Amino acid sequence: MPKVVREDIDNLNTVLTVTIEKSDYLPQLDQQLDKYRREAHMRGFRKGKAPAGLVRKMFGQSLLADIVTKQLQHELQEYLSHTDTDFLGQPLPKEDQDRVDFDMSNLIDYEFHFDLGLSPVFDIKGLDNTQEFELLEVAVSDEMVADELSQMRSRASQNVAIEKASQDNDSLFLEFQEMDGDAIKEDGISFKFRTLWQDLTPESQAALGAIQAGEKIVMDPFKLWHDKDEQFVRRYALGLDEHDPREVNPAAFELTLEEVSRFEVRPLDQEFFDLAFGEGKVSTEAEALEEIRNDIRNYYAQDAYNLLFLEVQDRLLDLNDIPLPDDFLKRWILASDERNTPEQIEQEYPSFSKGFQWTLIKNKLIKQFEIDVMEEEIHARVADGIRNIFGNSPYLTPELMESLIARRMEDEKEINRIIDSLYLDKLSKVTRTLVKTKPKAVKLEDYEAARKAIHDAIEAKRKSLLPQDLEVDTEEQD
Repeated sequence: MPKVVREDIDNLNTVLTVTIEKSDYLPQLDQQLDKYRREAHMRGFRKGKAPAGLVRKMFGQSLLADIVTKQLQHELQEYLSHTDTDFLGQPLPKEDQDRVDFDMSNLIDYEFHFDLGLSPVFDIKGLDNTQEFELLEVAVSDEMVADELSQMRSRASQNVAIEKASQDNDSLFLEFQEMDGDAIKEDGISFKFRTLWQDLTPESQAALGAIQAGEKIVMDPFKLWHDKDEQFVRRYALGLDEHDPREVNPAAFELTLEEVSRFEVRPLDQEFFDLAFGEGKVSTEAEALEEIRNDIRNYYAQDAYNLLFLEVQDRLLDLNDIPLPDDFLKRWILASDERNTPEQIEQEYPSFSKGFQWTLIKNKLIKQFEIDVMEEEIHARVADGIRNIFGNSPYLTPELMESLIARRMEDEKEINRIIDSLYLDKLSKVTRTLVKTKPKAVKLEDYEAARKAIHDAIEAKRKSLLPQDLEVDTEEQD
């Protein structure tokens, strides 16, 4: 039976030796060779009648390599998944590993040697009350609340058909048609478009304001808008591109007012309240304003907690310079992506190592505080994301919601991202109880400035780990 032997080089590096004995692979090799002999179509022989020696010579080496390699991978995976030791990276063949010769004339026991990183043993420093962190609290102004209510009403509003246009933001759907006397010109210019009332000249406003939807007037296209040149009118009122050579007779056009619509802001009635806040939750403007105030306060409170967690994370990285198997990790990073180069890895490794250190700290804290993520929590987070997209749309029926959730749950990459996010959310809640905080009320603009300053300081520290001539794409952590 294959065996795996571990030999620790030091506290951070180990070597795994995997032995695949002849007795481990020979029965499967003989079975596969016999199957090939029975099923292979070989020139000069009937099916299943090829000599065993010929089959062994032609297919034996590749079959042997495949069988031994699969057994090797299986043994490594079994060992790594059933040992209590925490490893870093994945096994890499030792650099001085001799080339394996799969020789059918000399079947032997095979021995493979792999380097592997060991997770360091460490205690976490910094989760205490020796440093005070500011916990920013945004003062929610009446103006912020009123502005949000106004935006909610606008988002819930809709264009309503009206008979006549008369005010800014009225939308007119028009059609210019080229005429030949009193009749529409055959193969003449015909083009439909939309425009806003405030973009029209006073003359065209007077003319169009005097008619209703469905009626027609004679109109010079070049006098429809103010501050629009000939090329603009040809393109957007007549549908002629810049290469169209046709000459335009301004007096030969009829303009039809196809329809007029007006953007009507939702009234503060129960229908709006139910749509915006949920059925029966709010029934007056005062209740709506209070609900919005709480939502804004909760939003910035959560954002402030995220900011606090970012500062705590930065402090933990400063205070916990955890030793790593650097040489092994550099080799592992290099092998993980063929686009990597040794020079690039050497340059970027200080930044990589900080990422490894944070992963170790995070995983240790998750284990220490027994943090776990449940299936129903993942389901709820997926549902929240869908509701954020649809808002309070009546089209999001329970049946559609379940269908979208099921589809999203099949996206492994997205689900892993959600799981990571849930773990970090829970870890953030734990760490904020372990450090000393001081509440500080600030205006929104001061909060945004402080938030930017914290992000900039942390980002500058990260960039300082990299060579000055190395460009790095960075993304703000929220």
